[in-house]
Amino acid sequence: MHALYPDGTSKWQAPFRAGNQAISGAITVGANGSVCFASDNGRVYSLDPTTGQARWSYYVGGALKYGVTSSPDGSVLYVPSTDGYLYALNNDGTLKWKSKKPVYATNACAVGDNGVIYVGGTDYNLYALNPADGSQVWARRVYGKITTSAAIGWDGSIYFGSADLNFYALDPDGNIRWTYWVRDTVYSSPIIDLEGKVIFGTPSGNVFALNASNGAALWTRTIGAGIYSSPAAALDGSIYILDSAGVLSRLSGPVSPEPSSLVVLGGGIFFAVAFVVRKSHR
Repeated sequence: MHALYPDGTSKWQAPFRAGNQAISGAITVGANGSVCFASDNGRVYSLDPTTGQARWSYYVGGALKYGVTSSPDGSVLYVPSTDGYLYALNNDGTLKWKSKKPVYATNACAVGDNGVIYVGGTDYNLYALNPADGSQVWARRVYGKITTSAAIGWDGSIYFGSADLNFYALDPDGNIRWTYWVRDTVYSSPIIDLEGKVIFGTPSGNVFALNASNGAALWTRTIGAGIYSSPAAALDGSIYILDSAGVLSRLSGPVSPEPSSLVVLGGGIFFAVAFVVRKSHR
C-alpha cells in the first residue's frame, strides 16, 4: 500500500502488508479518516492515514475481490465476498450484519442517497438490500450476469450493464425503465456526468453516452483498445477513459472528441479509474 502527497511525493509506503495475497478493488476513506480496503485473504483492513499502520482488520471468509464501499455518511463499510454474502462493518471494525441471503456478487456494490445497497449477482439479479439488516428489498432479474457496478442517478434510478448485451436503467422500486442494446458485454462501470448523461465503455473500444431519462444514444466514440475500467468525468465536462492498451484518452464534449493519447503507461501496466460523479458532488 502506498500513500502519496498531492505533488506525487511519497508520504508512506508498505508499512503494512496483506501477506502474499492481492489487495483488490477500490480503497475507501471512512468517516473517521481511516483508509479501508479489502484483500484476497478474506480480510477487510483499516489503516491510519498518517502512518499507514493497521487500526483493525476483520475476517469475513472468502476472497474479497471488489473492494469496499461506504454508506452515505461514511459510518458503515460494505464488502462483497466470494462466499456469496455481503458484509456490513462498522467503522470500528465490528460486524453490523451479514446479508440474510447470498447474492454472489460480480462487482462492487453501490449505495444510494437513501442508504439502499445495490449489488449484481451471477444469478442474473440486481439486488437492493436494506441498510439496517441486509435483508432484500427487491431483486430484478435480467437475461445475463450483471457485469458492472451500478451507478445511481440524480432521481434514484439505477444503471448497469449485463452479459445479455444490454444496458439497463431501473427505477428505485426495481422496475425496468429502459434498456439499450449495446451489442457487447459491458464491463466498464457507468458514471453519471454533471449533465445527467450515462457514460461507459465497451470491450470493442467504444464509449457510449446515453440519455439518462430515456436511454437514447447521445453520442458514441471509438478510442482504440477494449475498455474495462470506469470513465471519470471532470468539472469542465471532459471525460477521461483508460483502455486495455494502457492509453488514457480525453473526450471534450459531445461533438469534438479528443481521442489523442494523454498518458501511455509503460511496460503494459493497466490500472482502473473508478470515479463516479454522484449527486453529492460539489
